[in-house]
Formats: sequence, structure tokens, C-alpha cells
Amino acid sequence: MQPLALDLDDFSDSPHAEELRRAPRLGFAPALERAYLASHLARMRFRVRLWAALTFALTVAFGIGQVFDDDGISVVVLLQAGVTVPLALGLAALAWSGYYERFYYPFARVAAPLIHVLAAVFGAEAIARGAAEELAIVVLAMLAAFFFVGLLFRAAALTAIAMLVAFVLAALYQGMPHELLVRCAGLLAAAGFLGMVVAKDTEQSARRRFLEAALVVELLERDSLTGLKNRRAFEERLPVIWQQALREQRTLAFLFIDVDYFKSYNDRYGHQAGDATLRAVAAVVRGLARRPLDIAARFGGEEFAVVMYDTDRAHATEAAHALQRSVEALAIEHRGSHCAPHVTVSVGVAVVEPVARRSPHGALQLADQALYRAKSAGRNACVIEAAEEYERLRTGAYLKMTGS
Repeated sequence: MQPLALDLDDFSDSPHAEELRRAPRLGFAPALERAYLASHLARMRFRVRLWAALTFALTVAFGIGQVFDDDGISVVVLLQAGVTVPLALGLAALAWSGYYERFYYPFARVAAPLIHVLAAVFGAEAIARGAAEELAIVVLAMLAAFFFVGLLFRAAALTAIAMLVAFVLAALYQGMPHELLVRCAGLLAAAGFLGMVVAKDTEQSARRRFLEAALVVELLERDSLTGLKNRRAFEERLPVIWQQALREQRTLAFLFIDVDYFKSYNDRYGHQAGDATLRAVAAVVRGLARRPLDIAARFGGEEFAVVMYDTDRAHATEAAHALQRSVEALAIEHRGSHCAPHVTVSVGVAVVEPVARRSPHGALQLADQALYRAKSAGRNACVIEAAEEYERLRTGAYLKMTGS
């Protein structure tokens, strides 16, 4: 399959594009790394379940066999019963539970290396007693650390190295002949090296596919002219932000922004100039949505919408006025405007605390109502609706003033 032909310059503000520019890497910025880990665990879940079930079954069977072989309780049996079996059971339970994506990896990063290191120790002890076939189990356990446990490359590589060191130390303690130890350790080292090479290449490819897939989604969500989110993406994401704010009891600031007398601007300067102006204003609007849960979009024509997460009335008011000042600072000539000799914007602001009985559409309407008042007041104005208006709001229709 040919790699996607994506021009990263088209995604100047995308964290996914930024990571692709740095590729190949085995770690992202924290927020992206969490998203990648969730994707990785979802992709690996079948293999993780298979490995966890087999590991639990084999450790139980091995422990029972040791009881009969040793004719009593040995240190190996105690380690199996007290460490390996509980850890394997915990991993298997998480792999089949609804808590898999949340808790499996933090637990596996500790439990899986312990299980695999003990497998290396038990294997060395068995080989020293003459059971050379146990080496195959240790090799398989080492390869499984890379391809079945669900560990990311660095954790898997450290597990393999720890297994090799534990095997050598256990073999020396058991008095394994040096020639046999060298052959076994060499085979384990070769298996670990091959596992690292393939696992690193696999993870780099998976990470690149993850970033490219995210960029494709971004491409579908973008307004082609301004680079902001399009209206469809805005309306799809809005309920998600609303529900999170509801759970965390955070306020949301809604801003509607309209370029004043834009039709007159297009008539006087032409559509190409109009497009350039919209891109310039959009660049200013983008600056309002700096945090992961903020969103800025081109809502339609010359109108933009912004949602700012965990933002109070004072901050939202200052942001709206700063936006107006920044647009004025662009100093784009507009002789067709009736409120200024340059391009200006009108802004409507509503700050609400989500409640379960209301939807985000009411808050959007409140901001739209504020924008209507700003335009009715002569444009180049900013109106902030009072919070009490949200409770009194009944209709769900946008007001939309014509003749902009």
C-alpha cells in the first residue's frame, strides 16, 4: 500500500502533522500518546486476551506439575502460586473487562515483566536440571513480550533485556555448564534482537498510520478556505464538549463572530479579496481556541463560532474584545463599511454552565441572539448576554440577521 500523499504544510496548526514532521519517533506529546495507546490497545486486544489466557493456564499447569515433580512445596511452587498465577489472573481479568483500556496497560507494564522474568528464571533452573526443551518456552515468552502482551516497544525491549539478565544470573546460580549457558544465552539474545528490530519497525509504522488517519479526519473536518473546523465538525464535537463540561461542572463560553458589511466588501473588492480577508480573520479567530477542548469553526459565509472550555464571563469578555482589536489591527481597508474605514467584526457572547435538562443548541442561540443585538447596535460591537437569559430561553431557532 502506498503512503498517503498528505501535504503537511496544509496542517500548520495540527499536532498530528507536527509529530509526522519529527518521524520516526516512538513517543508523542502526552495527549497524543494517550490517544495512540488507546488505539494500540484496541488493535492488540485479541492477542492480549489469547496471551493472558494461555499464560494463566500454563502457569497453573506448571505449578501443579511442580508440586508432583518435587513431591512437595518448593520455592518455585511458592513463586508460581504467590506471584505468577495472581498476576496472570489479573491480566486475564482486565483483558476481558470493561476496564481494559483504562487499567490494563498500567498494570501490564509491571505485571508482564515480572511474569516473563520469572519464566526466564524457571527456564534456567529447568535447563540446568537437564530439561533443555524448556529453552523453547523462554524464547517464546521473550517474543510474546513484543507481539502479544500489548506492551509498547520500549517496555517490551526492557522486558526482553531483563529476561536475558535474569536467565544468565539464574543459570550461574544453578551451576549450568558454561558452554550450555553461552549457547542458551546467545539464542535468547538473538531472539531478543530480532524481536526488537521487528517490533520497532512495526510500532513506527503503526504510529505513522495513526497520525495519517488522524490527518485524514482533520482534512474532512476542515473548512477548505480558512482551515478552521467546518460547521459539520463543529456540531458533531459540540455535544461531546457539552457532556464533559456537564460531568466536570465547568462553564462554556460561546462566541458568534460576524465580519461587518462583508457583502459590501465582496461587491467592492471582489471575491478573491474577500477570501483573503476571511482567511486573515480566521487566523485571529483560531487564536481563541488554544486548548484541547476549545473549538473554532467557520459556521457559514462570513460567520465564525467559537466554544471556549472552562471559561468564565470575564475571560470570555476580554477574549471577545481582544479579538476585535486584533481584527482592527489587520488594517484591511473597507470603504463599503458604515462603521469603520477598515474591516471589523461584531461578536455575540454567551457564557453558560451546562445542565442536564438543556442542550448546547440553546447556548448557541443565546450567543446568536447577542450577535443580533451587536449588529442591531450598529456593528463593530460586542454584546455579552446575561446568564439569566439562558434560563429564560425557550425557542431553538437561530435569529440570523441578513444584510451583513
